[in-house]
Amino acid sequence: MTGTAKIRNNLDKTAKMVMVDLGIPPGFELLSEDLHKMVEKSAGEKSGRLEKFSMTATQAILYFDSIAPRDSFEVRHGTR
Repeated sequence: MTGTAKIRNNLDKTAKMVMVDLGIPPGFELLSEDLHKMVEKSAGEKSGRLEKFSMTATQAILYFDSIAPRDSFEVRHGTR
């Protein structure tokens, strides 16, 4: 199963040091490979660069460097 989270900065200024908390449904396990790929793929991006992430049994916390004004992007992740 895959999931998609849409992240958007609704501010008129850059949001710095953004944390996003993704809930993991009971009985599912997040596949960290997708998030590792996003860290590598977003390196060098000026907006929406995923710096790191941490996971627990019920959530994944994503740490973004910054998100430009009115910018949005999707985070795709797999579960099993």
